[in-house]
Amino acid sequence: MRFKRVLILTDSLGLPRDFPQICEYEETWCVKLKEDFIVHQVSIGGATSGDILRQCPYHLQFRPDIVIVQVGIVDCAPRFVTKFELDLIKKLPTKLSKAVLKVLNKKSVRSIRKITYTKRVAFLNNILKIQNYFNGVPVAFIAILPPSSDYETILPGIKNRVKQFNQILKEEINLLIETDDFDDMDVMTDHIHLNVIGHNKIYVKVNKFLATCKDV
Repeated sequence: MRFKRVLILTDSLGLPRDFPQICEYEETWCVKLKEDFIVHQVSIGGATSGDILRQCPYHLQFRPDIVIVQVGIVDCAPRFVTKFELDLIKKLPTKLSKAVLKVLNKKSVRSIRKITYTKRVAFLNNILKIQNYFNGVPVAFIAILPPSSDYETILPGIKNRVKQFNQILKEEINLLIETDDFDDMDVMTDHIHLNVIGHNKIYVKVNKFLATCKDV
């Protein structure tokens, strides 16, 4: 086996969940991969590519043979406020903070403001820095899951944003694990997180990738 030590860096898509459906710890793709490899998993709910990049220095000592990164949906999703604005609003008294967020959290506000937590140029810079951070160790990215039509209805513009950010991954990343074949059957009813079927599908893809990946 060429790869033994696998470092996994993900947002919440690598984690178990109990809402809106249940996915047990043992059913996540990251944990299932431990059956075949020595895995060090770093998964942060709500993480952007910038957050993942900032974690890299803490895990060099694991000395991975390969790094697998799953990130992007938090970066590209349409928002009604910036992260900075959200932090300021949350510092208000609780009742006032909730009232302000309720007023702003509307499709019309998102369509006018056209905000994402990460601009495309910043996303590009972040993923390139992650790709080049581990001193020649190969770094593979998992593409952002394709949004469903229902998710587009709830969050207008999400399909186009995912397409734009996935295009950056396809053009700039040497090792990309595609997710074009994912659909509603693979995600929870929140339209974001992997269900048990989706986790197993990612596990199969990553395991096959690790078995067939050539030197880069």
